Amino acid sequence: MVVVGEELFVCDTLVKRDALQVYSIAGEHLREITGQWTRPLALCVVADRLYLVEEAAPEEEEEEEGDMPLFEFKPGRRIVVMSLQGATLQVYTNPVEGHTFSHALCYFDGKLLAPVKRKVADPNGRPSMEYVGVMAFSGA
Repeated sequence: MVVVGEELFVCDTLVKRDALQVYSIAGEHLREITGQWTRPLALCVVADRLYLVEEAAPEEEEEEEGDMPLFEFKPGRRIVVMSLQGATLQVYTNPVEGHTFSHALCYFDGKLLAPVKRKVADPNGRPSMEYVGVMAFSGA
């Protein structure tokens, strides 16, 4: 969640909802923002722009025996940039095959920072995720 002025933006990851809920600081529900993303994981606000990391889309998930349980986060392949009203302005996709954005974003020193993960096998051969670096977007 993020606070922008007098509004609180909250990721709503309920199944089939895929929305941002917007509340006043006093807790009054103001509006719901929906878009072309799945399960919003993380938000960051920079200069009146919302940056949203989405969870991997269902068609991208592999449902094989031994995969992570459905309740675990599956990092997203995209960062969606939108106005505070919810209009999509730009979409960033991780350019490295097999790498995804983690469920965190940070703005520091004029750059939007997004941790990057990739799927690996743990010592027992089960699927796991490991951090491989941080992608920096300048001009945010």
